[in-house]
Amino acid sequence: MCPSAIASMTAKASPSSQGWHRGNGTLLIHGARAVIRVAERKASYAQSWLAQLIGRRNKNVAAVALANKNARIVWALLAHERDYQSGYEPKFLC
Repeated sequence: MCPSAIASMTAKASPSSQGWHRGNGTLLIHGARAVIRVAERKASYAQSWLAQLIGRRNKNVAAVALANKNARIVWALLAHERDYQSGYEPKFLC
């Protein structure tokens, strides 16, 4: 096997080649921080999974977790060509 073939197998794809840009992650985290700041003032916040997460971890970790959750939702909506529906329950084939 030639060295160029080995290099191509071991090289990691850059995020931009995968359709993801660094600015997108930054925007998701900024949005998550804004949600945390606003959510802390709401009465329904105390029972949310976000409040429980902030109770266990600091706010920056919670912001990254919320950004990750939002990114997964956005990916699923785009991958399955669906509109966002609050309270959506998936139908399992079991």
